[in-house]
Amino acid sequence: MEEVGMTDPYAGQPGPGAPYPGGPQPGPGVPARQPKRRINARLIVGLVLLVLLIVFSAENTRSVRMRLIGPEVHAPLFLALLIAALVGVLIGLVVRRRRRSKA
Repeated sequence: MEEVGMTDPYAGQPGPGAPYPGGPQPGPGVPARQPKRRINARLIVGLVLLVLLIVFSAENTRSVRMRLIGPEVHAPLFLALLIAALVGVLIGLVVRRRRRSKA
């Protein structure tokens, strides 16, 4: 039984979990629903790798001498290993790109 003069402000609006496409659109003053963000495997792997990188960096702070071309430099061990890893990744990307262009 409906009282006179009373209106439902949510009449015609989709219920929880109902999508807007094909259904009623939100009216003025009604915020649009944001899709829920799901945690996926890439995010979990990325977070684990980030934690491992932080632990690795904290454990390898001893200073080492480096010399490639030019003057000798003193830097933390983790920095030397990180630079070596980045150079390896760049070489791998160049090799992969050259193989793809030949195929």
